[in-house]
Amino acid sequence: MGGDNGAGEIKELDEGQELDESDYRVLVDEEGNERTCVLLAIVEYEEHDYAMLTPVEELESDKEEMEVYLFEYRQDEEAEHFIAIEDDELYQKVASYCGTLMELENEPVIEA
Repeated sequence: MGGDNGAGEIKELDEGQELDESDYRVLVDEEGNERTCVLLAIVEYEEHDYAMLTPVEELESDKEEMEVYLFEYRQDEEAEHFIAIEDDELYQKVASYCGTLMELENEPVIEA
């Protein structure tokens, strides 16, 4: 994991990458409704992992922007855990950090 300064890395799907069964997650909300999502990335921020997910229908849409869910991510021997980020300030920091990383990932590489 990264240091205290928030430095981290992003592990994400490539745009042209084909999805397989391991990319899909089923999230269940407080009312018991299930929503199938795709795990876009796991981002490390201030020594914690955060998951970026989007509903499957967002990937199939022609919209320029997609809805993205952020959760604290933990994994143990038995399962993955997606934990709601209750602290609004922390959520905003993680969202901003993820947005910055995504922008950097999409910038063209200029070689000298």
